[in-house]
Amino acid sequence: MRQTKKKVWFSGNDRTLTPLADKVLEMEKNDFLVLEVSNRQLTLTSASPHVAVVTNITPNHLDDHGSFKNYVAVKENILKFQSKNDFAVLNYDNRYTKGFAKDSKAQVWYFSLKNKRCIYWSGDNEITIQDFSKKVKIERLKPLIFGEHNKENILAATIASYLAGASSQHIEKGINTFGGAKHRLELVRDYKGIKYYNDSQSTSSDSLCKAIESFSQPLILIAGGFRKNPKKEEYKDILQSVKKGNIKKILLIGLTGKLIADILKNTKIDLKYFDSLDLAVMDSHKISSRGDVIVMSPGAESFGMFKDYRERGKRFCDLVKKLK
Repeated sequence: MRQTKKKVWFSGNDRTLTPLADKVLEMEKNDFLVLEVSNRQLTLTSASPHVAVVTNITPNHLDDHGSFKNYVAVKENILKFQSKNDFAVLNYDNRYTKGFAKDSKAQVWYFSLKNKRCIYWSGDNEITIQDFSKKVKIERLKPLIFGEHNKENILAATIASYLAGASSQHIEKGINTFGGAKHRLELVRDYKGIKYYNDSQSTSSDSLCKAIESFSQPLILIAGGFRKNPKKEEYKDILQSVKKGNIKKILLIGLTGKLIADILKNTKIDLKYFDSLDLAVMDSHKISSRGDVIVMSPGAESFGMFKDYRERGKRFCDLVKKLK
């Protein structure tokens, strides 16, 4: 039975969102609680959600967990306390999330950009949900966000909403009106045919790769930041993404910028290192021309340079808006 007009509480791994721990007593039995849960929080969990969503897993936070194997195990904790009455929404195209189904006690729902036996895009503007013997179509879709990774995110959000009782019409409206998260491939300015994007929330190699793969235009990339003990293993996929991308030049900053430079040193990509974000933005402006896209997608935290990714993103936006 489809449910409507339920109160929804939302928060996540972002200091700008309202913490909900002190709101628990205000929540009622039939309210919905939507949470983004970090890997660190999953080390302490003793409960699982009714609908658990795992979008993808790639090497990250290895300095916290010691190895990628440990990191994957921590991620799987989100399913640990589910029962046969719960739902696990998993990315079929990611070998690690797909593998979670083996030990899951919940009802598994896969989404995929490749496999049509899962929840999938059945056209540029349509999603098909295979619900046992029936097919449910979400049609007339015109997402405001772009990139293959966001097509995956839309699939995950679609099936989670469907399982929570949302109608096709409400899912369609949600997809067509969501403008994206701040600091995540956020268009800052279109200046004389050159587009500047703030992707400061890109704090991992995977998010950096996704940013590169989101554009077909000539791309000037600003990447790098600071992280405790960065490991080459975390950034090994960058080489393939850079080779596939339409890269004009990569401007690097911070400790991880030096690591990325070392990984890409044998490519023909034009690389340049800077001591600050300000200098990198100024250079990107000088070398750009109409039709180019300039993207700041660090692929790392901002320790030592900025307080957090929000301050870094704001600094980038401020610099871009002042360009003449």
